Amino acid sequence: MLAYLAPILAASELSIVELKDIHGFERLVGHLFLIDPAPFGTFYADWKNFRDQCERTVVAGMTVNERLFALGFLDDFDRGLDLEEWDECRSILRRAHLDESNIEAIIKHHKKEG
Repeated sequence: MLAYLAPILAASELSIVELKDIHGFERLVGHLFLIDPAPFGTFYADWKNFRDQCERTVVAGMTVNERLFALGFLDDFDRGLDLEEWDECRSILRRAHLDESNIEAIIKHHKKEG
């Protein structure tokens, strides 16, 4: 597990981390955590903080659609729009690291179109 994590940590120090690497490590940790959570202590919470910071750095200059695509949320967001599940759309936009004022503007825009 640490062998997989080392290049991710090094890349994050250089601000060149890739989302696919972060998500791959998270799948590995998630599987091990489900088998036996005891050895992890606070590791998973610390990992989620690290992942969040890396994602924010990677998506900082992206448009909303680029963020949704890069993070793998685009289909879920489109489905939420189609079904007018506004709370789900808000949740997805938060996970894409948008602030509340942008989220509300996007929801308002889509409600007018619908």
